[in-house]
Amino acid sequence: MAQGLTNRQISRTLALTEGTVKSHFNRICHKLALRNRVDAVILAYETGVGAAPAGCGAGPADRAVTAVRRPAPAATAPAVGAGPRRSGSRTPPPRAGG
Repeated sequence: MAQGLTNRQISRTLALTEGTVKSHFNRICHKLALRNRVDAVILAYETGVGAAPAGCGAGPADRAVTAVRRPAPAATAPAVGAGPRRSGSRTPPPRAGG
């Protein structure tokens, strides 16, 4: 992926279906809080996982200048009713419209 291969090219190289490659890619993006393929490639270069093609200007000295920081994942709101349970009877919420 960091080498610019398409899902089809990756699937042929690894003898997987294209759907399997897409599925694995989506899971990786979800776990690493990445929005898209570009973010994945940037992270690969920043961490040294992806080797930059020769002559592209993405060597170690260039990373400090061109590094793009990923925003921290947003905190999710707690689910409705996920608060602490209270003892005793519970009054139902008022109904809309009356």
